[in-house]
Amino acid sequence: MFTQKNNIAIFSLLLALVLAPFHSHADQQHTDMSLHHMHVMINHAVEMAAEGSSLVMLGKMDMSSDVDNMTILHGEKMIASAKALIEKTVEGDAMQALHKAGQGKTPMMAYTHQLADAAMNYISMLENMPDGAIHQHAKD
Repeated sequence: MFTQKNNIAIFSLLLALVLAPFHSHADQQHTDMSLHHMHVMINHAVEMAAEGSSLVMLGKMDMSSDVDNMTILHGEKMIASAKALIEKTVEGDAMQALHKAGQGKTPMMAYTHQLADAAMNYISMLENMPDGAIHQHAKD
């Protein structure tokens, strides 16, 4: 009835059934951790853009002619780098791998893309701040 070949097949099937939930749980933990790291990168980009915007505003106050241009240029580069960081985060290899693995429709994935979109909108607002607002604040 039960040959060694049948026993091995049954054992293999039972082992696969027992280990399958652990494998999917481990995959989900990996996905969640990858998305968490992406959230950290998006938050870092927002911080970098905010600091860059502060440098641009400071330089445009025209209070230190020796370093104002350098301050503005560096701030603008920080803002551009922040945008590039978000783009690389949501379009890069790690994100592509998660989508390819079928994680593209999860609520956490949707949230990650919403977070990136909101961060990009905020950074665009910082990047496009009108000069008049900056100078008006400097006069107060």
